Amino acid sequence: MVSPLHITPKGALEDLPFPHSKNLRSGAHFEAFFNFQDICLGLMDEIRKKTGHLNILDFGSGRYGVGRAIMEPKMNPGEELALYDIDTISSPVRTGTTHIVDTEVALGYTDGRFNIVNLSYVLCHIEPDEAKGILSDLGLAHPNAQFLITDYVLSGREELLELLNSSEEEKWRSRQGAEEFRRTHVRFDPNSLERLMVRSGFMSPGFKAWYLDHNHIRASMITEPEVEFSY
Repeated sequence: MVSPLHITPKGALEDLPFPHSKNLRSGAHFEAFFNFQDICLGLMDEIRKKTGHLNILDFGSGRYGVGRAIMEPKMNPGEELALYDIDTISSPVRTGTTHIVDTEVALGYTDGRFNIVNLSYVLCHIEPDEAKGILSDLGLAHPNAQFLITDYVLSGREELLELLNSSEEEKWRSRQGAEEFRRTHVRFDPNSLERLMVRSGFMSPGFKAWYLDHNHIRASMITEPEVEFSY
């Protein structure tokens, strides 16, 4: 498989190989999960090699979100996986590493201890001006962190919304209603997602950015706050 930390040129998103693809009209949920897992674990390995430990903030983690599902089993003793969400979070199952934090920790002063901040399918649910403010606060609060951003990139391709039929996506469709689900899930394309990050004070290339599935429904990118920092 292509290294998950290959840096792509400006304006280009790299297709990862899709060994799990069978139906080209599918929502590609499994291939997106496994490709995101490779990116996530690759970033964790990179940061662990540089720092010797992981302190991860999963921002907007949901009741039991995809980021937590991938990262929690890979945490070592003494490392930290901090979960934050405005909704109810399922109780941590590995209390030695995983715990729930409040807004003061997620968006406030934490001695810069977090070295990864993950936002998986969070920004599509937030209006752009509010998202810019939250991202700016996160960047200021966690200047030493690598930010892993994953979201839908369906702007201009609404016909693919019918493929979003996983249990989680159906939950959001029922919760939001059809029109609001459409509006939020076609909020971004790769360029507008990148622009939001840059406007919020984050680096552009070296952006590391990938489509997660053959239909280009979802994308991930890794960036960092545009401030001086060191590990």
